[in-house]
Amino acid sequence: MRPFRLAAASFVAALAACGDAAPRAPERTAAAWALDLESPSYEQSEAAVKALAGLAVEHGPEVTDALVAALSRTQPPPDATTFSIRLDPGAATRLGLEPLDAPDAVALDLSLVRRRLLDRGLKFGSMRADGEGRIDVILIGARAPEEAARLARDVCRRGALEFRAVYVPPRIDAAAAKAFVAWREAEIEAFKRAEQQGAPYAPSRPDIRLAREAAAAAPGGVESGAPPPSFVVIAEPTGIADTFDERIAATATGFVGSDGRARVRLSIDPARRADLTRWTTTLVGRELAVVRDGVVTERARVGVPWTTTIDVLAAGSPSVPPDEAARASADASAIALGRLPRPLAPVPPADVRSTTELLAPAFERAIVGLGPAAMPALERLAAADLPASRKTLVTRALASLRARIARREEAAREEKARAAREKEKPPEGEADPRDRTVNDPGEPPPPPPQTPK
Repeated sequence: MRPFRLAAASFVAALAACGDAAPRAPERTAAAWALDLESPSYEQSEAAVKALAGLAVEHGPEVTDALVAALSRTQPPPDATTFSIRLDPGAATRLGLEPLDAPDAVALDLSLVRRRLLDRGLKFGSMRADGEGRIDVILIGARAPEEAARLARDVCRRGALEFRAVYVPPRIDAAAAKAFVAWREAEIEAFKRAEQQGAPYAPSRPDIRLAREAAAAAPGGVESGAPPPSFVVIAEPTGIADTFDERIAATATGFVGSDGRARVRLSIDPARRADLTRWTTTLVGRELAVVRDGVVTERARVGVPWTTTIDVLAAGSPSVPPDEAARASADASAIALGRLPRPLAPVPPADVRSTTELLAPAFERAIVGLGPAAMPALERLAAADLPASRKTLVTRALASLRARIARREEAAREEKARAAREKEKPPEGEADPRDRTVNDPGEPPPPPPQTPK
């Protein structure tokens, strides 16, 4: 490699030639910028791509040498943590959400996912979504795989929380009670059919509906020794004033209760306290259900009207005591920031892309920006003995570069053909001889028809 340095003024001019704003940074070599392409920080890697593009205007060979050297060196372990999450279309269907294309659906969640990560004080590197509903996240700082998996689960907490009255049928007569039991059994069958078909459950009555109770919905069902599924009949709200969900909380704080379980304390928004007190006054002595994404996670009997705070169990499965505080904190954050518009699920660790793979696009853009002059060096590099991830990167970048060169050549041919057509056109105002007909001024007019005498 031929080392070189540009004076600050030359460096600014080079970047200006590419149309980018000139950064106010100390002078750096192409080799230093090339190493920044592997930074887990999106801003830092993008700055490197732009800087190398600017340097390549006048120093293409040196930039090519720097990229080849960076790709050839032994990669140190990245100081980053990677995890991936994806849209959960099955959950969206069960919740009765409107069908959306994956790009549109994932776009609704991106900003909230970022806010949840920043709310936990994490150093955010980058986040990329593909067209199939997958989101790859890079955090600055190495973490154990178990912690990365927990972060993925926490980010996927939907944060939905509803309070519903447990329905109690009126005690009129034996026939009415029998009819309610028959309705409930038929509704359970309809609920199960909807689950089997992956469709949303549609209640047959507008005022009440079924909800599965989480305590009985253990994975594996009866075969795993879990009790048979249990269902709760809950009342639907009659209007906005009787609708109580996570939006009634002004703040949410996680804590571990005296029983060692993770809980969240909701401080009720003063604007909704009167509604909550009025509603719970009518329910004293009855049960209220806490519903998370259509599943009843707990039931509590109302002893006195609720006014300023409510304590609820944190979402998710109970874990060992040291992790309960973290689970409570994650759930509180999800509730406070608001529910995810579309359900998400963690990608299994075996399918999570490596940090090196996720950082490859910056290298690829830098390589493609070099143009045809870099092809010989890159072809030699592709044939060299490189780690598999590096070889894949170089091969893909070469394919992109060849495609870019082919597009430019095709555009040049089209421009040349257009120029040739323009050259063949006659001067403005003069008719094209090829377009003349027998009636054109350039031809003698036909003789008039002879009238017989």
